[in-house]
Amino acid sequence: MRNRIASILSILLLSCLAMGCGEGYGKTPSVYTARGKVAMQNGKAVTGAYIKFIPTSLEGVEAEAELADDGTFTLKAIGGKEGAVPGAYKVVLDVSTPSARPAAKTNDAKRVIPKTYLSRETTPLTAEIKPEDNNFTFTLK
Repeated sequence: MRNRIASILSILLLSCLAMGCGEGYGKTPSVYTARGKVAMQNGKAVTGAYIKFIPTSLEGVEAEAELADDGTFTLKAIGGKEGAVPGAYKVVLDVSTPSARPAAKTNDAKRVIPKTYLSRETTPLTAEIKPEDNNFTFTLK
């Protein structure tokens, strides 16, 4: 009796696994170069923060980058691979993620970046990643 139950459970398990292994299963989505710059309205580069592209759909994959000293960034997604998956995104700035940069830069970013850009719910920034090289300029007001 135990062998029969074990056989039935094995068949059920294999059937379930087979159903989940359709075309595209386990495939890493394609990513495309996405870079840009973040600056204040007066032209001063924003530094000491991360920029995060948060997908607006369930199919998307979050991408992020640390802003360089000149406010530029190159997004990374999917295990640190450079680029982002095509789709629509809300763009937020994050001053809470630990950084290798000096704490003074992060503290400056906390003072300079308006709070509206720090939350997915309030940020007015959006972006569309297309299946091509993408370049963005974000000006904070």
